[in-house]
Amino acid sequence: MTDEAKTNDSNKPTKTFRDKNDLLWTVELDIPTMRRIKDAVGIDLTAPLSGGGKKTFQRQWDQISNDTFKLVDMLYVACESQCNDRGLTDEDFGRSLDQDSLDLGLQAFMVAYTDFFPPKHRRAMLKAMELTKERVAELPETEITDQMVTNMVDKAFDRLKAQTAKVKAELMSGNSSTICSESSEPETGPV
Repeated sequence: MTDEAKTNDSNKPTKTFRDKNDLLWTVELDIPTMRRIKDAVGIDLTAPLSGGGKKTFQRQWDQISNDTFKLVDMLYVACESQCNDRGLTDEDFGRSLDQDSLDLGLQAFMVAYTDFFPPKHRRAMLKAMELTKERVAELPETEITDQMVTNMVDKAFDRLKAQTAKVKAELMSGNSSTICSESSEPETGPV
């Protein structure tokens, strides 16, 4: 299979990914699926809704992205109805995944995960993931540790919180003209 066939059809993150056999999968998350994921791997994906905030989100992200077996099991549960339609077992599904398709599967899972949440949470989660992805891509070719990623996400959330507070303050003071004139680009700087 060509490298092109293994990627999503566009650069925009989607809920879909392709396995090493070029089958297209759509990650589907809802409450019953999240309950099955919790039963299967012990991760409660609804925890951020109960007030856990960025620390809960970061912990979930770490658990999902750092344990290949959990990721495969979670992807299987999220794609189980498609596996059933195709007559595939969980082992068949696992065999169809290589590292490239797992990376795309993780990306699709995170898009589906953030899409599950209300817009007020979703935007911050997507922004934090995007900032983390950009910062990781900017790092030199060295080992990227969990602590480095955690620090980047914490900084991204702190910047988002500060920007949100600034916008709220400007709106409350009635000075909305400066909001529109300022750049919406995130600050850049050392990690």
